[in-house]
Amino acid sequence: MPNPAFFDIFGVLTFAFLIWIGYTNLNGIKPLGELIALIILIIGVIGLIIDAINVYMAYIK
Repeated sequence: MPNPAFFDIFGVLTFAFLIWIGYTNLNGIKPLGELIALIILIIGVIGLIIDAINVYMAYIK
């Protein structure tokens, strides 16, 4: 059974994808509303910070 922190690596990728979705919707074609794209971007940034800290503490430090 892998260490639960191993799955934080997938979280980093997922939150980076959410950041990309939010950013492209705010700056390009807007299939989502501006408020929804901003919320997705904020969730992506906060999640990426938290998961990156967890990955750093579990694997790099």
